[in-house]
Amino acid sequence: MVILSYHSLISEEGRSRAMERFRSGSTRIIIASDCFTWGVDVPDIRQVIVFDLPSSFSKLVQQIGRAGRDKQQAYAITYAPPWVRDIDKDPDELKKHEAADLKRREGMCQVLRAWFNSPKNSCPGGIFCDHFGDKPSRPKNCCIKHHEILPTTVPEASRVEEFATKRTKDPTPRSDGTYAPFKKGYPLRISASNMVSAWVRRVWDEVRKQNSLLPPTSFLSQELQDRLCDRFHTITTIERLCSVLADWPQIERYKVRLFALCQEALRGLDGLRKELREKCEGGDQGGRKVVEGNLPKIRIQAPAVPEDNSDDEAPPRKRRRQEPRSIK
Repeated sequence: MVILSYHSLISEEGRSRAMERFRSGSTRIIIASDCFTWGVDVPDIRQVIVFDLPSSFSKLVQQIGRAGRDKQQAYAITYAPPWVRDIDKDPDELKKHEAADLKRREGMCQVLRAWFNSPKNSCPGGIFCDHFGDKPSRPKNCCIKHHEILPTTVPEASRVEEFATKRTKDPTPRSDGTYAPFKKGYPLRISASNMVSAWVRRVWDEVRKQNSLLPPTSFLSQELQDRLCDRFHTITTIERLCSVLADWPQIERYKVRLFALCQEALRGLDGLRKELREKCEGGDQGGRKVVEGNLPKIRIQAPAVPEDNSDDEAPPRKRRRQEPRSIK
């Protein structure tokens, strides 16, 4: 995979596998939490992007310090929400939301505030040196204010060709004819999707930590769930299941349980389809509606119109009007 996640909820084995792929170059991008910044030494990281506002300046230093540990040119790009930016206005002239933003800036780490609002005679690199008591130095491309060459956004041609070739190949197997496909939007396809979602939630409740607020899709993404349901009818062996979910990191650990679910669901849905066909082919067609699609010749019984028995019903009781009571 070109992109992998790395956080504390992933097992140690999964994190080690992701790190090996990242070091070898088969994975180009790691989307990581803070657990990647402490104790991880990958010398040839060329670019680090920090999307969230760190809680302290030392945490920011740890995050941007992952880049260029081999002493080669590297870049760190930091983002901050709009309220961090200082406004050159008198406090009495600020609008209500601008005054609220000023209060937030006064309550945040002031070194971080200076980092994102460096004065004209300084730069983020100067703020860094002043904070740690180092002598200010301005090497080439030290920051966005003193850059000569910005990082390119054009990927390497060889890498583009390599990954494009891999992505054009369809890893999913074709049906062996055992089961018919389930079309999107029809009841059996929706039932299969609900079974897979329920299984994902059940397993996620077993493996996640009690204080985790991550959704079940962090265990098995919605994209992979949809792919599994699209190729549901082809999963007649564990090897076929592994081919459909080849890029799921947890496939080796949960393939037996997931395959058992697929087999049970396929047998049940296929039996239901045959039962409905038999009923439709041998049943009365009067007052029935034909539904074309995944279940050919399936007819849904129209709801019966209730009989009008209004004459037999007792007349409604009249409520006695309560006269207002006078207070003497």
